[in-house]
Amino acid sequence: MPMATCFSHPAVPLAIVCWFPSLRRRSLLVAASLLSAAPDLDAFGYFSGVPYEAWCGHRGCTHSLLCAGVVAALLTPRLAARSGVPKARVAAFLFAACASHGVVDMATNGGHGIALLWPFTDERWFWPWQPIEVAPLGIRAFFSAWGVEVLASEFVWLWLPAIVLGAIGLCLRRPRPGATCAPTGSITSAGSSRALVRSPAARPRDAHEDDLRARCVRVDDVEDAVEPEGGLGRGGRVHGVLSIDVAADRHAVVLGLLQFRDQTARPRPRRS
Repeated sequence: MPMATCFSHPAVPLAIVCWFPSLRRRSLLVAASLLSAAPDLDAFGYFSGVPYEAWCGHRGCTHSLLCAGVVAALLTPRLAARSGVPKARVAAFLFAACASHGVVDMATNGGHGIALLWPFTDERWFWPWQPIEVAPLGIRAFFSAWGVEVLASEFVWLWLPAIVLGAIGLCLRRPRPGATCAPTGSITSAGSSRALVRSPAARPRDAHEDDLRARCVRVDDVEDAVEPEGGLGRGGRVHGVLSIDVAADRHAVVLGLLQFRDQTARPRPRRS
């Protein structure tokens, strides 16, 4: 039963996060890495007697785009809430991680093809060019000359491109440092701002700090937090000062907590 090894499929999601700083969350990295290898769980069916060529056989429905979409939709709400990343980004990332498994397996040079478009068709697909050596089945076969050849092939055709693309992404998508001396509530010309956040009375501080470090908000939300319509100056408690980096897509990524204190906010004059 040929396939790419589970050790190399995570190369794809790891390369993706290098291009998107907001996705660099431990929970998302772990989930995406596991999802990139998860379609091969259909091997249990193979060992149980499910025919290879069946729709639920190895490289069948679990390798399809539909399966990747369903899994991403089921996991997105919880992971988005945990990481603070917008649901659309989490869903797209998880879908890409899971769907990449079948796309990578299409480049292996053995076995049946991939049922990428199941259930619309049962046809199995390969890429015209298949440079990746298929992995052997079984631990003994893996720890052999064949297994070494497979790992070398995957390093050349999966890990090296992922490392190069990831390094380029890290260089081009490096987060800009936030402003450190801007007046409270101002937005600087460099696109960074500092926003006041009201402290929830019923939540422990450590949990709130974790949320602040992971939160992504729109620029409109930042402006509302800086100068809310109700006014933070009406005896409110200021919980902390955030460094926020505004990206080109009008999303602001919280870079870190510059200062953390509780104090009574000063009254602000009402606008006429």
